[in-house]
Amino acid sequence: MENCGCKKSNLTACEFIGVILSLVAGVAVGILFAFGFIPIALNFITIALVFSVVTIGILIFSLFTANVVKGNNAFYKCACKYAKLLLAGSIGTFLSTTISAIIGVTVFTIPATIFVALAAFFFVMMITALICLISCIIDKTCNSCDE
Repeated sequence: MENCGCKKSNLTACEFIGVILSLVAGVAVGILFAFGFIPIALNFITIALVFSVVTIGILIFSLFTANVVKGNNAFYKCACKYAKLLLAGSIGTFLSTTISAIIGVTVFTIPATIFVALAAFFFVMMITALICLISCIIDKTCNSCDE
């Protein structure tokens, strides 16, 4: 199977930190929500849902345009590293927030607590993946100017 220019790589430090932060945020938000310390979870759910839809749209558009301009394109190279993590975070956020909104976010119910925690986990993963992607693009763009 052809590689198409993307090199397989191990987990980067940015991805590792993102996954750890996501786990911590998911557990913390789940615990706080279960004990009633986050009464406005529906606001978070709505914001995260909108943000995930926008991120998925931007990612799909960007990947199509980057595929056209392959070669020394900084976005194309960084998308090979971080697009899967960003896509997982975006789709996970979309699904968990949609289910949370459908079942209703009532404190002290186990399904609501689980889906609010999952929404926090995937939202933080999506944000850290965006940060990793943007950081990579900046590094590749600025380092290509060094001669």
